Amino acid sequence: MSYDQNLYFTDRSWELFFEVIERKDFQKNEARVIYEALKKRLRYVPFGDYLKRYIYRQAGLTGAYDEIGEDVYRQILIDSFREGGVPASFEPTTARIRNLAKNWLSQHSVRRSVVLLLGFGLKMTEDEVNEMLLKALHEQHLNEWDPRELICAYCYRNHCGFSTYERLMDEYRAMREKEPQIRSAAEAGLMARLKEISAEDGRPQQEVLTEKAYRALYAEAQELIAAMYDRTETFAGRTAADITESDLEHVLSSAIPTDRYGNLVPASSSLIDGPFAEYRISRQRLHRLLSGKSPVSRCDLITLSFFIWSQNPAVANAPNRRYTEFLKSVNHILKECSFGEIYPVNPYECFLLMCLLTEEPLSTYADVWEMVYRKET
Repeated sequence: MSYDQNLYFTDRSWELFFEVIERKDFQKNEARVIYEALKKRLRYVPFGDYLKRYIYRQAGLTGAYDEIGEDVYRQILIDSFREGGVPASFEPTTARIRNLAKNWLSQHSVRRSVVLLLGFGLKMTEDEVNEMLLKALHEQHLNEWDPRELICAYCYRNHCGFSTYERLMDEYRAMREKEPQIRSAAEAGLMARLKEISAEDGRPQQEVLTEKAYRALYAEAQELIAAMYDRTETFAGRTAADITESDLEHVLSSAIPTDRYGNLVPASSSLIDGPFAEYRISRQRLHRLLSGKSPVSRCDLITLSFFIWSQNPAVANAPNRRYTEFLKSVNHILKECSFGEIYPVNPYECFLLMCLLTEEPLSTYADVWEMVYRKET
């Protein structure tokens, strides 16, 4: 398969999903079939390759893109960032753009914020940023319920530089204390929208709703784990209040190897390219989410929803019904939190959907994770 065909995963995602679940051996060896699909068919194109192709086209380079020295791409990135006065990060950092550019060009995946920053550094249009989010990260378009992404979209759309982004962000943050300095009708509309999507305490409304939804799902997961433990001799008698982040890690990530300190081995040790392994449940991540130190993502909501539906007795012997009811439930939650619906373009979400169609989703889920970290598969 050529590079360009791999790049357009979006057009093939549902086709591949049904191709996998309709295989004759799917119900006989679900975990192996799913793993092979993730490993060979639903793989990520490394982000660095996608970024090189984008720079190659925009800079009008000639010859084979992969035969051009990485130093050429790196220098184009550095020059473009410097010309636009774009920093190395949205947040204060001591990192140099030269070092970060080298990393971006060699990494399998990057954080969503890196793509947003590249939007300014490479003077990308809104459509180009959306395309990079979709095809390079397998994530959804700019989320205009998120204040930062709304401001970024406004800047890309109106060809505004990073200095305008900084000013608008500062005015948004100070909105509750003073009136913003409006410079145009378009900015007035932007500020009105920012006010509309902010909660009374000044936080983004989406953040408040997402946190609330996640805590509700977490409480339900605690109830389910307490019930699971009650069926054992060792942990019988524990209540939902007794269930900790470590218990949830044990139930959902028991197949992932740990280091000598009992921590899950680094995601980079997995055999699946891209950020797939970073979606796993760890007690450290759960603690950060529940303490408000890390924002809840749509994948956090989806993973807990998957666990809850994998244990729902009403659909225990009805995989198709379980799959359908899960979709209805999780899409409702995502919509309430202003996220897009379940997204099979993302291999991780596709993986969970496949697991739900097996006889024992949680066991299949664990088996696949075991294969992801196995040295020889």
